[in-house]
Amino acid sequence: MPERSLAGPTWAENPFEAVCAMASRERWCWKIGCTTCGAMHFRYAMRELVLGRTPGSREWRTSKRRHRTLREEVGEMAGNEPWSEGEQFALLRVLGEARPRVIVESSRYPDGLGYLGLALYFVAEAEACDRALTRAWVPGLASLLTDASDERSQRSVLEMQERDVLTPAVMGRIEHRMPARDPDPARDALPRRRDRATTKLIE
Repeated sequence: MPERSLAGPTWAENPFEAVCAMASRERWCWKIGCTTCGAMHFRYAMRELVLGRTPGSREWRTSKRRHRTLREEVGEMAGNEPWSEGEQFALLRVLGEARPRVIVESSRYPDGLGYLGLALYFVAEAEACDRALTRAWVPGLASLLTDASDERSQRSVLEMQERDVLTPAVMGRIEHRMPARDPDPARDALPRRRDRATTKLIE
């Protein structure tokens, strides 16, 4: 079955894919160390995913339009301290069903990679124990290396599925193997290849 765009009618098949579609549309910040917002919309969105909500549902609140009322409507924004084990595993279950290739190819470059890296940040301890995203996401990330010249890199990425735990740092190693993305004139000016998502994640 071919991958489908986040922009189409099936964009909400997975709640995290739906979050990424909204983030791309509203241009959410995904830098965890941002001194202006601290990736606040993603923090609230992840909290809502843990609560079982989905963008587009009646219960969903996170968006830039509700910027001033999110604390009241969703609760205290998650800080930098690790989330509880239960919260991380609840989020892990949602993330594990998302398709990284759809997210990367349907988002402004390199934002899709940044969204994936940020998600890994929130579930770091659970992923280290379970490796659910390593198993689920690595094949999709490897499939982004589709040129014949990238076959060796593709095999190397697939080997990570067996020996590594997927983290933002490992995502950086995968990203370095990906081909450059040309700016899309149909979108806003995209960052050049040097603007790597996993480098910017913690800036």
